[in-house]
Amino acid sequence: MIRYRVFRWVSEEGKWAAITSLGGRTLFLGFYGFAACVGPDCPGIRGDCLYAAGRRLGEWHEYSLADGTCDVRYAEYPGAPPLNNNSPVRPPVWVFPSLC
Repeated sequence: MIRYRVFRWVSEEGKWAAITSLGGRTLFLGFYGFAACVGPDCPGIRGDCLYAAGRRLGEWHEYSLADGTCDVRYAEYPGAPPLNNNSPVRPPVWVFPSLC
């Protein structure tokens, strides 16, 4: 089971606090860090979720902060290498055809 822990910086207290809501927003993480934050009014995107590139080629995770579920999915596209192989090659970025 995959679980992500999400925190926000509370500057007044000088520490990090765990959160279970992004206010309806969605975070996208590349394999090496932050990629984008999308507002709650984007169709087809689940709010209060984190989408993260997985460790294997074509793998990505959809983690819900609301209920703690994490779905592991695999991207399929023309010309893609075989899914779920152990290639060290990683997709460099998320591609957003439309950000609403």
